[in-house]
Amino acid sequence: MANIPYISATHDDSNRNIINTVIDTVNSVDRTATNTKESLDNFLNGTGVVTNRMLANDAINRSKIPYGLIDELRIADNSVGNSKLKTGGVHQKNIADRAVGTDQIGTAAVTNEKLAEVPFKRNIIASNTSLSTVAENGRYIGLAGNSYSDLPSTMINKSFVLDVQTFNDNQNFIIQTITETRTPSHSYIRYIQKGTFVGEWEKDLSLTPQIERRVIPENATTRFMTSNGQFLGISGYNYADIPDEVNNRSFMLEVKTFNDNELFVIQTLTVTSNIDVTYKRYIRDGGASPFVSEWYKDYSLIKPSEPSIPTGHPLDGKNIVCFGDSLTEFGDYTGKIQAATGANVTNVGFGGCRMAKSPEGSNRYDYNEMSMVALSETVKTGDFTALDAAAINLKDNHNDDNTAAVERLKNTDFSTVDYITIFYGTNDHNGEIPLGANDSADEFEFNGAINLTIENILTAYPHIRTLFLTPTWRGRRNVGDGQESDNNPNPSGVYLIEFVEAIEERANSHKLPSYNLYNNSGINQYTSAHYQTDGLHLTDKGDEVISRRIAHELSGM
Repeated sequence: MANIPYISATHDDSNRNIINTVIDTVNSVDRTATNTKESLDNFLNGTGVVTNRMLANDAINRSKIPYGLIDELRIADNSVGNSKLKTGGVHQKNIADRAVGTDQIGTAAVTNEKLAEVPFKRNIIASNTSLSTVAENGRYIGLAGNSYSDLPSTMINKSFVLDVQTFNDNQNFIIQTITETRTPSHSYIRYIQKGTFVGEWEKDLSLTPQIERRVIPENATTRFMTSNGQFLGISGYNYADIPDEVNNRSFMLEVKTFNDNELFVIQTLTVTSNIDVTYKRYIRDGGASPFVSEWYKDYSLIKPSEPSIPTGHPLDGKNIVCFGDSLTEFGDYTGKIQAATGANVTNVGFGGCRMAKSPEGSNRYDYNEMSMVALSETVKTGDFTALDAAAINLKDNHNDDNTAAVERLKNTDFSTVDYITIFYGTNDHNGEIPLGANDSADEFEFNGAINLTIENILTAYPHIRTLFLTPTWRGRRNVGDGQESDNNPNPSGVYLIEFVEAIEERANSHKLPSYNLYNNSGINQYTSAHYQTDGLHLTDKGDEVISRRIAHELSGM
């Protein structure tokens, strides 16, 4: 290509020489190269400078710069800034694939990885995991078929969602919230300080419906009223499924469920004008075979006639106090003993409680004042302060009202009590309370709790005749698992029969009677459906069977 000619027109020598010097500079570039890359290479290797004018719109486009022509060696640090790139100046279509690689992006570059959130786990919790070890921020699923430790009792064999929150990503301080997937109102929350403290699961009341209080509509069937609440029946209204004695009378119907689980319901019906006209019944709903017991009269508020008319039964007019767990609290064997013998029977049952106290961290820790060993200390001292406080805490924070049983105990004059029965052990076994040595004095061990109970009560009231009752056979550990007690130990490898034998041995060593309901009640794998509602709690027939056994034993003492 020819050189650019000099200027020779009407310019003075000074201007002409300046212009011609510029032309010499341009002419010095090798402009005969056969391709764009060669021309630009020659220029860039020299002293030439690329200016804004030379990079005007479309001055250099993708078709003019072969792939790889400009590399990182030709782009100095900070040579291109935000101010040098107009909006839209570089388009994706102008950058060939792989033209800019990770090597060309400095460590200070902003990448997707650097903009990602702090990792938020979303995992299924493996079977046999202790929930207190799940400590990373995230949301986890627990499956109904898996086995987990450290669960709220109502979540056992249920699917659930576990939300974990840490403070500033420091896993030493953790909040866990657990929610049953099918019933979101069943939600619990707790605080964990790793390696130091694991809090109790507390009921999250924010999702719990308020207790119902309303008038029962006319023609309603009370059998279907299974939500926690207090309901008013109006005299003159027609209601199905109430005791004949209550027809055409106003009444209060109180409905209590087991830990907000409407499958297990106790109904108490009381005539408003005469509160000693009270009936109770148990309902197990759901599934293919719902169970509704008959209405049974509650005799606990009926004052004995004066003078008492002897019936000839050895227990007639005697005062009996029955201590126990849910088989006592929600069962009717105490009422049946009273009806059959003429005795005055006081039910002091606390569902879920044990002979021994539970260790801190246990889901029954807040119930320790209602264990038999703690109740015996309360009876001995007459100091109900701790028991009252525990009952209020359970009512306010765990939706479990035990205040009526506490009041019955407080109103009992043990100087006039003739007999007591002590019916515990099934929850000690299921809760893995250690048996301990025969001579143990540890209130957190089963044998120790028996020894202390006997000492406390008989030291204060040596006239009271005491009968120990063993647990009955169980058709399951947890509802529906089919792990009957003959062949299935608890997770510590201890069988229920070992707790039965411990009761008999300890009672015998203190020269006290015991009765083996495990072997002598007739409740077994063949009769469970007849005598048990859920493989553990008793039907009306089951209560009738054990009431006869207990009354017979007391009569001979």
